[in-house]
Amino acid sequence: MLSKILQVTLRYEIIPGGSRSHIRDHLPSKTTAFSNVYPLYWRGVHAKKSFSIAMTLMQYNIDHLIRDRGVEMDKFRNEDHMLYKLMLLIEHELG
Repeated sequence: MLSKILQVTLRYEIIPGGSRSHIRDHLPSKTTAFSNVYPLYWRGVHAKKSFSIAMTLMQYNIDHLIRDRGVEMDKFRNEDHMLYKLMLLIEHELG
């Protein structure tokens, strides 16, 4: 939702679905010729690895938002939690 408000195009598309949302990587992997869709929810997921991949892609989207909006790089590290990064982004946008 932040990407729409800030008018930033994300590399990894979020497919809204409430508690069953997904994230899509349009670049095919080496093993398949199709885009990959990963769940942004834990319960009921057969392969826990796919949830882990989804969280990594979400992290990349947040990092992209932060860099695009010009948040000072010395305020965070790549290892910081994504909620902390979102807090920094919101504080930056609010002034």
